[in-house]
Amino acid sequence: MVLEVSNRRDPSGLSPATREICQTVVTLEALQVGAVVSAGKWLRAGQVAEMLGVSVNTARNYIDAGKFRRVRRLAHGDRRVWSEDVEAYIRQIEESQGGQQSSQSAGRAEPEPQP
Repeated sequence: MVLEVSNRRDPSGLSPATREICQTVVTLEALQVGAVVSAGKWLRAGQVAEMLGVSVNTARNYIDAGKFRRVRRLAHGDRRVWSEDVEAYIRQIEESQGGQQSSQSAGRAEPEPQP
């Protein structure tokens, strides 16, 4: 389904607050017509750092290293990352750590019970 929004200005020249209001209106319109709407949103580097439990500088390094699929770089240099990409990265880390823990525990020999 394609959602058409007519008689609206292009929000690219608007302030961030006004742009967010326009995005909310479009989302509400999409919900009214039954379109599937993504639950994600654009996060600042500080928010990414909080989600990952790392410093802001580390989060910026992850963003610059290409750890996330959808990244925006604003005109004044701020980075934005799509929240669903951060969540997918966290799941990927958890899965890899879970696999490492189970392989480590599989390699250990259980001590034999003493009579």
